[in-house]
Amino acid sequence: MSIAPLSLLLLARVGKVPWRSAFSTGRSFRWRRLAAYLGLFSGLMVVTNVTIHLVNPSPMSLFAISGTTIALLIVIVLTTPLQAAAEEIAFRGVLTASYASWVRAARPAVVVGIICSSTLFAVLHVSTDPWMIMNYLGLGASTAIMALISRGLEAPIAFHVMNNVFAMTIGALFAEGGGISQDRGAGSAGPYLLIVLAAEALAVIIVWQLEKRRRHAVESAELSR
Repeated sequence: MSIAPLSLLLLARVGKVPWRSAFSTGRSFRWRRLAAYLGLFSGLMVVTNVTIHLVNPSPMSLFAISGTTIALLIVIVLTTPLQAAAEEIAFRGVLTASYASWVRAARPAVVVGIICSSTLFAVLHVSTDPWMIMNYLGLGASTAIMALISRGLEAPIAFHVMNNVFAMTIGALFAEGGGISQDRGAGSAGPYLLIVLAAEALAVIIVWQLEKRRRHAVESAELSR
């Protein structure tokens, strides 16, 4: 989580812009918008993980609730949202724009920013499984696009938080009462992760539609004055 304050410090020092600029473009960060997206994406994650369980069910013999499980669930609730938010601040709030600044033309700059920040995001998660690498690239790219569409980090943070909380919670519940196993080696995942990629794409569409409605509402309100 220390990557977030470090990234903000570098943004302020090197870019000579306020650290708050990492959270949005042309508007302030809005907690109500974050809460709304958290609610929407929690529902999306329920559907996504139920579908994954139907396609690639975890053996029920692994399900157990012990003292360790309860402790893990408490840790997940208290720390996972902060960790996911920190990654979004660093990768989407700071690095995407930093990489984009290498290119002068606007559209190529956006593409370069998304590709570079998403690739670094996937590399730093240190997986050798092609399906997991694809998933990390998809998560990085989709949240970067959400940030671009919404001109802020509320939607990317909300999606990343819900994605991680659900994944970690399921990992804790199906760990035979022990610690969470995080195997990222070759063969640790499979085609079922295409369901997650579909959820990421759907999340982008949801953000696009909601932000378009918000803009229309604002424009209509301004015209009626």
